[in-house]
Amino acid sequence: HGFGKVEMPLTIDPWNGQTLSISGLALSHAAHPAADLAAGLDVSLLEGPRPLVSRGIEPVPAGSSEFHAGEPGYFYFEAYEPLLAAAKPDAPPPVVGMRVRVLDRASGQQKQDTGFRSVGIYEQPGNPVIPILSTLPVANLPPGAWRLEVSVIRQTGDPVVRTTDFDIN
Repeated sequence: HGFGKVEMPLTIDPWNGQTLSISGLALSHAAHPAADLAAGLDVSLLEGPRPLVSRGIEPVPAGSSEFHAGEPGYFYFEAYEPLLAAAKPDAPPPVVGMRVRVLDRASGQQKQDTGFRSVGIYEQPGNPVIPILSTLPVANLPPGAWRLEVSVIRQTGDPVVRTTDFDIN
């Protein structure tokens, strides 16, 4: 087995703290219960690199975007909704939705579409960061070159979209 180092550029869009925003997408081959190293602490308060954790589950970021047919895959991202920080405890929180599509990279043809669904289960009261871990829908995809498209939207306004490419061998 050869070991190597993979470096990928990380692009971070400017953010004014007022608009809905979304991080890049991190692909993963495995996820496990998060180590409880900082029990009770909000991970956004930790110094330095922090684990990617969503609802107590931590994905292991993949060093490659290649998946094998039939193997599980996951993706992680963070949505940033500043309205959550300002929400009053007795008021309904703002509704944030996500949609996941898988497209054929060559033709652009849509293979899968989840439609929009609420991300409320990932939200933490008063925290504008919404950490989301979801299953990469690879189970029914044949080998090939694919594009994962994730959209996040609030009740009003346009969706914010991120994409990443992956291959199934």
